[in-house]
Amino acid sequence: MKLLILCSNIREAQGIIDWLQDGIPFDSTLKSLFHQTPSSYYAVQKLEMEIELVITGNTMLDVAFQLGRILQCKKFHLVLQLGLCSAYDETLQLGDLVNVINDKPGDVGVLAEESLQDAYSSSIYHINDVPHVKGGFINFTNAYFNALLPIRKVAAITVNMLNIDCPSIAFRQKQFNVHIETANGLGCTYACLYQKQPFYQLRSISRILYHAKVDEIKAIESLTTHALDLLKKIA
Repeated sequence: MKLLILCSNIREAQGIIDWLQDGIPFDSTLKSLFHQTPSSYYAVQKLEMEIELVITGNTMLDVAFQLGRILQCKKFHLVLQLGLCSAYDETLQLGDLVNVINDKPGDVGVLAEESLQDAYSSSIYHINDVPHVKGGFINFTNAYFNALLPIRKVAAITVNMLNIDCPSIAFRQKQFNVHIETANGLGCTYACLYQKQPFYQLRSISRILYHAKVDEIKAIESLTTHALDLLKKIA
């Protein structure tokens, strides 16, 4: 099995990188893409899988660029994007793991008179254009489905400006009717849907927006624990 893991930064990826240390390094066609930044790329054989891990950077632009050029060179049985997120849904708790199956552009659009016409009402995006699926950026991947059954499915928005302001929180929740927000999820979703690459976007809750609760350490620990358990199940 060929598996690609995407993480935004070293802090979120460190536990998985540590776990990979006793694997067997292998040469991949992707190695040349990261020769200038070798610390952002790992290729290891472990659990009878070829696992490649890439530190993409934190923004949607970073993820879309890195994943776009990767998928031009190589396809995988599965891509896993692992990261943190902020929760709108008050039933979610710090450290909960969620599976994003519907992603939306949260602050792409036209700003006029202190209101935002979103990407669809302003005709920047059209729901029938590639790579939309069923009118949205929806992930229908069902590979290794039994291993993901316990993980709650959610809808997300991807935003360039993360949310800490109460009026803005209420506005976004009402407008988009989503559970979480991320800074880069749509970068992965868009590229994978466009390339017809099976993928999952898994997120750990690091912030509860309405209650201003934050615990990144707990969220990263939970993400690492769940990710390693999942890797063992799908191997």
